[in-house]
Amino acid sequence: MNVLSHRTVVGLGCCALAFAGWVTVGAEPSAAQPPTPAASSPQLTGAPPVAIIATLPGDDASRLYLVRPGEPLPPPAAEFGHLPGGDVRAEVWAGGPTVLATAPTTASRDRSFDGGLYRLDPTTGPKQLCAGVVHAARPLTTSDGRVLVSRGVAGPAPASPTAVRIDELTIDLVDPHSGAITPVHHHTGHLAHLAGWHAGRALVYQVGPGSAEIVEMSLATGKTSVLMPSLPAFARDFSVDPVGGRLVYRGRHEDDPQRWVVDAVDL
Repeated sequence: MNVLSHRTVVGLGCCALAFAGWVTVGAEPSAAQPPTPAASSPQLTGAPPVAIIATLPGDDASRLYLVRPGEPLPPPAAEFGHLPGGDVRAEVWAGGPTVLATAPTTASRDRSFDGGLYRLDPTTGPKQLCAGVVHAARPLTTSDGRVLVSRGVAGPAPASPTAVRIDELTIDLVDPHSGAITPVHHHTGHLAHLAGWHAGRALVYQVGPGSAEIVEMSLATGKTSVLMPSLPAFARDFSVDPVGGRLVYRGRHEDDPQRWVVDAVDL
């Protein structure tokens, strides 16, 4: 059974902040005000580094820092270019220090699929692996080192100005070394979003004409099953609680459009 539980209602305009494991995405420190190193502490000795991707407002490049708690900010471990002011999303790959990041790379009027996927390796430098990534879509790295990303191709313009375009969307496996792409899931609709990874399955939130659902996909068998068959088409901020076995997300209330809720699904 799929159990919906732990609902929290929040007001419109509430901002949710998600911390995804080892990677933090934030603003780069100002050169005029260098960061103040944290005071060293015995319990921080030997702590693993934190990967921070920093972007100055409006800049056309981002920088990866590998920072050990309690130590001064080191020089950038890698730097990569992208369109100015673009949204950058990232995940640590295979335990680090290599990071997979997405950022807008294709200039066009329609920004739906303007993203590129980068591998940021402190030893070999940055490498763009593929293009056509959904705008501002975070890559997903699995516990066994595989890399998944949301990509797509825009469909024809709808006949009605009030209609929403239907696109061809895929969830793709990307080889983090060669950039070779293997499609593993296809959806014709408005959105196919990687919501998380749990017990060897990718969780995909997909929206089509008149429907929104969460499906789980086994990479071992290629089989897909519906986890939640129906929910309002405004879900966002997904994260997986691996201990409790829950998928947590924020979405609009199914009956009151002026209210937002935080829901947890038993996986």
